[in-house]
Amino acid sequence: MLDRILAAVDNSTEGARALRLAIELAHEIGADLKVIIVLKPLPACFSFAVSAIFAQIWKHAQLQQISSCQATARFRAGLKMFRRSSTILRSAKQYQADLIVMGMRNRTIVTDRTTQDVAERSPCAVLGVP
Repeated sequence: MLDRILAAVDNSTEGARALRLAIELAHEIGADLKVIIVLKPLPACFSFAVSAIFAQIWKHAQLQQISSCQATARFRAGLKMFRRSSTILRSAKQYQADLIVMGMRNRTIVTDRTTQDVAERSPCAVLGVP
């Protein structure tokens, strides 16, 4: 029985498709839906920058994109529970999710390391959306 669905999305095309599918699935089966926004890690190239300003600009741009993703999720799903997180598995355990829905890049689990890691270590079922 799927009572709790966790949608882990980022600001990508695959993330948007995963969010749409999670919303439709939750409405169809009457499950609770929680959406977390996953921030991309700071690229390694910023560790060689002369100034931290470039990293701050990058982080600010990420937060703006995430804010728009949050607004979209709230509008489409009417979500009451919403938080930002960088750890999908920890959130799934805390929420006691029965299913994790997330975007899958390049249409294969082999080339998407994050999806593969979550699938291998998840406490519940994982649905990768291409």
